Amino acid sequence: MYEVEVKVRADHEAVRERIGARNVRFRETVTQEDTYYDAPQRSFADTDEALRIRRETTIETGNRHGSGADESSQGNGGEEGKGDGRDNLDGRDGRNGDERIVLTYKGPLVDSQSKTRREAETGVEDADELRDVLSALGFAPAATVRKERSVYTGTDAGDDGDDGDGGDGGDGGNGDDSHDGEYTVVLDRVEGIGEFVEVELEAPENRIDTARERVYGMLRDLGLDPNAQVRTSYLELCLDAEGTEA
Repeated sequence: MYEVEVKVRADHEAVRERIGARNVRFRETVTQEDTYYDAPQRSFADTDEALRIRRETTIETGNRHGSGADESSQGNGGEEGKGDGRDNLDGRDGRNGDERIVLTYKGPLVDSQSKTRREAETGVEDADELRDVLSALGFAPAATVRKERSVYTGTDAGDDGDDGDGGDGGDGGNGDDSHDGEYTVVLDRVEGIGEFVEVELEAPENRIDTARERVYGMLRDLGLDPNAQVRTSYLELCLDAEGTEA
């Protein structure tokens, strides 16, 4: 399975106003600390691969409220959100303060028009033990990226009989063009480099082009321009901001 993703710089307040009118629901706000590793046998910077350990902590969840422009990752802003929200994400019970550790491998970019990559990840119980394993195998920590992320999920405007007024660029809404037809929309505030919005959709290799067009359509629904996408990773952007080579 491939992660078809497009990322743009965007003002979060403006995007939240558009989210409130779309078929998109607030799921949770989390903090993420991503530690990236160098491999002993090859340079991930040269091969365009990545291996990271993510420590994620829940700040706010959508189990008592759904999406809406009033959602905020700060304090009680989300309590006035609208919609029916979900109370479970990836098997978690969604309690504030919950923490999980995830090991992720990302392959090279496979598409010149998006940030589409092969991705594999698994949950880990003990981050310290995992770091010891990686160290014993010759993997060394290279850099750490910290961010706050608000997560939304949704479908095409037309999937639920909506008027589809934002459908230019995405004729989707058929539901069978991707793995499960559901988008992930994330609002990221990344330490040192600012605010971004990512729209993601999982798809098999033979559906990458279709999924990309659907992602473009969702970005347009949110008032964002797919042509302004940033294909550089957060890791590279942070290293550039620090004047450090990957």
